[in-house]
Amino acid sequence: MTAGTAPTGPVIRSATAPLLGERRSDALALLTPAERSRFATESQPERFLAGRMLLRELVADLAGRDLASITVTAACPDCGAEHGKPVIDGVFVSLSHAGEVVVAAASTTAPVGVDVEPRDGGAFRGATERVAAIRLVAGGDDLQHWTRVEAVLKADGRGLRVDPTEVGIRADRATLDGVGYALTDASDDEHVISIASRLAGVGSQ
Repeated sequence: MTAGTAPTGPVIRSATAPLLGERRSDALALLTPAERSRFATESQPERFLAGRMLLRELVADLAGRDLASITVTAACPDCGAEHGKPVIDGVFVSLSHAGEVVVAAASTTAPVGVDVEPRDGGAFRGATERVAAIRLVAGGDDLQHWTRVEAVLKADGRGLRVDPTEVGIRADRATLDGVGYALTDASDDEHVISIASRLAGVGSQ
């Protein structure tokens, strides 16, 4: 996948797990105690590590910060545990994954959400069934519609605690609870990728 930027929109970047060599060692060294604990219990620890490093590198480049100064936290809104949406002070970030591919988005101006899904079954177990289920929920064979909905829900911050059908989409704009979002497509041959960035106005569509 190709990283991209929009003049006034979020910056996106992708990585593939596992990280190798010095980059993996650097990523491990940057983990906080909470992240180390989560790394040790994750079902896919290498993907988790790649995601955390990707977020730190993206924010370092976007905001001109040193990698070692960037702390990534997460707190589940339901149980308070150290999982869920990643948070970095001073920058809006979002993370998504499909198999071993991780995609991150960041913005210094507005909440952002990103979602990535495989175009087909791909090379990882269960993907075919997942894609079929997503397409069913999306209301047809439009996988991009679903990734846009998911990106908006992530930018909103509540995720799937909100009914996906509440997201209204028209062309490159979306609305949820009267708030407008700009939609960007960053898809490639193997993945459908959508980014949602909250607009300053209300109901901007």
